[in-house]
This record gives sequence, structure tokens and C-alpha cells, in this order.
Amino acid sequence: LCRAALAEARPDRQPVIAGHGRALARPAPDHVTGTDNTLAREECMTQNAGERQVATKIEDVRRDHVARYEWAAKRLPAGSAVIDFACGVGYGCRIMADAGHTVAGFDIDAAAIAHAESTFSGARTTFALRDAADPGDLGSFDAATCFETIEHIEDTRALLLALRKAAPVLLASVPNEDVIPF
Repeated sequence: LCRAALAEARPDRQPVIAGHGRALARPAPDHVTGTDNTLAREECMTQNAGERQVATKIEDVRRDHVARYEWAAKRLPAGSAVIDFACGVGYGCRIMADAGHTVAGFDIDAAAIAHAESTFSGARTTFALRDAADPGDLGSFDAATCFETIEHIEDTRALLLALRKAAPVLLASVPNEDVIPF
């Protein structure tokens, strides 16, 4: 559905993966397809079958996505200041904030950040637009998370160097398609 809508709207553009670091010009599942790092249509953001999970309640997010953030929240020292790079719609930031951490969520997708701010913001969370290809100075934090993102970035050096400069600890994950295919 999303890929078809995109083709009608912009037949001159090849679909790219949206919202996870730097967009790559390669086929993506229909539910994460967009151009120019934005979602092609509202329907693209509301399908939770794959990478981009959109919900207004954490219990409506796919369990394996929630589990990563619960794992991180338990392993970080109490009260840690954390970066969540490629935070998507912010549910992971909320999970870590509810565990007592202060979290800055960054994502390339403006619609995702708007959803995060309206749905999962709180006293311990902030959200901002950032591109993994050029993340800039992220500040100083105790740790960083970057889940299901690195595989979408053509050249990871800028992001990994920025995260290394900002935080001494990085908790990251990439898909294991043999166990959980997407």
C-alpha cells in the first residue's frame, strides 16, 4: 500500500528506508517506505508489523521492541543520562525514563519526533531531529542506545564517533533475521 502510494506521488524517486538513521536507496518493507526520510503516508507510520512501531501506549508496541529498552533500562546505572539515537516515536525513551533515567531521543523523521513529543514526553525526556549521517555534537551523557538502526546507515563512522564522544557506553542491536525475520 505505502510503496504504491509513493510510486503514484513520486514516480521519479526510488523508495528509501525512513526514520532509522540515514536513508538508503534500497527496497524496504512497505510499512517503512518513504522518500526524503519522511513517511510516504499516514498509513506507513501506523503499521506495526516491522521496524517502525507506532502506538499511543507501550503495551501496543511489538514485544521484542519493548524488550530491548527494558533490557537497557535495567543494565544502566540508576539515574543515567541516556541518548536514544533513532528513537522513532519515543516509546523507548519513555520506558527508560520510567525506570529513572533522563533520556534525549534523536530521530531523522519529523513526524516520528512530533508523535514522541505528543505521546511519550515527560519530565525526563526530550526529543530532537538529528541525522545519523551528520549527528553533530550530542553533548555529554552516561550511555547511548541505538537499536535496529546501524544496519540502515551506509557509513556508520559519523554516528559511532559522535556517540563515542558523547557517552562511554553504547548499547546497540541489529536484526538477527534467523531468529526474528523482518
